[in-house]
Amino acid sequence: GNYYLWIKAKLKNKETKKTYGVYGFKVYSCLRKNEGSVGSGSNFLANTYNIKRSKIKNIVFVRGTEGYDRAAGYWDVSAQKNGEILAWYNQDGDYYNVWIGAKDGDKVIANDDCSYLFSHVGCDMPIGINSKIEGLNNLDTSNTTNMFRMFATNTKMEELDLSGLNTKNVTSMKEMFMSSRSLINLNLNGLNTKNVTDMSWMFDGCTLLSNLDVSSFDTSNVTDMFQMFDGCESLTSLNLSNFNTENVLNMRAMFYGCKGLTYLNLNGFNNKKLTNMILMFARCENLESLDLKNFSTSNLTDMAQAFLGCKKLTNLNLSGFNTSNVTDMHGMFMNCESLESLDLSSFVTTNVISFANMFMYCRKLTSINLTSFNTSNVTDMNSMFWCCDKLSDIDLSRFNTENVIDMSGMFYQCRVLNNITLNSFDTKKVTNMANMFYRCSGFENLNITNFDTSNVTNMKDMFSQCTKLTDLDISNFDTTNVTNMEGMFFSCNALTTIYVSNKFVTTNVTNGSSMFCFCYKLVGSNGTACDGSNNIGIQYARIDTAETPGYFTLKTN
Repeated sequence: GNYYLWIKAKLKNKETKKTYGVYGFKVYSCLRKNEGSVGSGSNFLANTYNIKRSKIKNIVFVRGTEGYDRAAGYWDVSAQKNGEILAWYNQDGDYYNVWIGAKDGDKVIANDDCSYLFSHVGCDMPIGINSKIEGLNNLDTSNTTNMFRMFATNTKMEELDLSGLNTKNVTSMKEMFMSSRSLINLNLNGLNTKNVTDMSWMFDGCTLLSNLDVSSFDTSNVTDMFQMFDGCESLTSLNLSNFNTENVLNMRAMFYGCKGLTYLNLNGFNNKKLTNMILMFARCENLESLDLKNFSTSNLTDMAQAFLGCKKLTNLNLSGFNTSNVTDMHGMFMNCESLESLDLSSFVTTNVISFANMFMYCRKLTSINLTSFNTSNVTDMNSMFWCCDKLSDIDLSRFNTENVIDMSGMFYQCRVLNNITLNSFDTKKVTNMANMFYRCSGFENLNITNFDTSNVTNMKDMFSQCTKLTDLDISNFDTTNVTNMEGMFFSCNALTTIYVSNKFVTTNVTNGSSMFCFCYKLVGSNGTACDGSNNIGIQYARIDTAETPGYFTLKTN
């Protein structure tokens, strides 16, 4: 005879319509997903009426489709293309109002993939007129897993209430509100984030958000918080006390540009898997203190520019930091203009390769302990102490510089620096010493007799404006490969003697202009002129001044 198979099924929580034997089922319809390019000029949900996303004033989700026949036009927006979910519209001047509803009168079931769903909505609205999305409680997102850029990119919405959305199955909220520059009020109460793994760029560029309540977020499964609050420049407070960060790998630029924040409590952060905190607090210009003593950083590999531009930061506790795996610290404290002291005695720098710009523009820094630093693998010390105006003493006696290639601008404009030990410096691999001691006007003596400059190609402004130096012994300098000596001793107006050897040659120098400009005390009576402004002789050099042209003798030892 005939055999029948009954399957017990509960599909998308829809009510049974037809019954076969004991059990029943219903085939469901869901909203179509976005396919192809989604931009401000694209047609919303593939309509054929040329309704651009940028021209939509309002989107309203409703129960049922009553009223669509009175609209200017309608189209099928179901993924199954069975006409069970319709969108219809009317025109409001140059803009459009759109309604979306399901024929069965139930909620509109969202697609598993809601990426870009409302992206660019209303972005061409004139100033003073904002778009709205209403009736989100009539959108069933219980099966949605992807909300990538769902409300992102120049939408003109000032308010958005997501408290009615069911997000229990969502795994990606990446860039969900990114660049929603008109958004002022955002209600996220009740949002279920338990299964979310990616929150990178989530609120990036939400420049007008002043309040953001994420205290209910369950972040226990999140692995990526890259640029999560980047550019939220109007935020004045942020409660992250309930954040569980034990699985987060990436916090790069997480708070970048949050210049309205004055305080941030991260005591609950457990970063045992964190590898990247590049630019994490960069441009938090009004942050006054930051206690990171509880940070677990044992897996951290990159801290480049982590505190860049924290101009008002006066206190920074990094005593708990484990930096044994970090390879990059360049620009780490750059522009921390209010820091007066910094205790880095716990830092392990064995694997670090770059210290470039590390303390650049730390203008109030008076003391710093670097005695624990292992610099054996460092290749770049470019601008390391650039414009540390109040730093008078730095103990670098334990620095191993055997692999350093770039020392340009290393002590640039350290105006009061007068005690520095460079005896341990091995400079045999250095190629760039431009601006190295530029405007170090506190130096009366500078012992660099151990410097090996055989590979250096650039000495531009190396000692420029070292106004207290009276004599300089560079007799060990080999300048065979140097091509640029522009302004090398510019305005060293106390300098009476420079000691050189026959290794100080200008064979390859192409720019020596202003090399001895305003070095008045170097003028001698028995000098002989060189041929041309760039032809600096071994024994003689020209002083290029408008006031008193003259010559001096480079003394050999």
